[in-house]
Amino acid sequence: MESGNARLSLPVGRTWSGTIPRRPVLADMAPSGRQIDASARWRRANVWKGDLSVEAIWSRHPGHAEKRPELGLLAGWRVRW
Repeated sequence: MESGNARLSLPVGRTWSGTIPRRPVLADMAPSGRQIDASARWRRANVWKGDLSVEAIWSRHPGHAEKRPELGLLAGWRVRW
């Protein structure tokens, strides 16, 4: 979602007569940032009788919020029995 808003009618209580008063609320649905991900993977077969892989993942505005970029590093070694 790039932009938009939602108009809501939220219940805020209950009177003695049983009616439920409501309050209109306008919610902004536009994200504060745009998440962009990039990854790179390296894989090598037949390393120590298995497959070795290494991956780096970079994310700009994680969670579509104005957050600092995040970097993740992963490594794996798969062996067949």
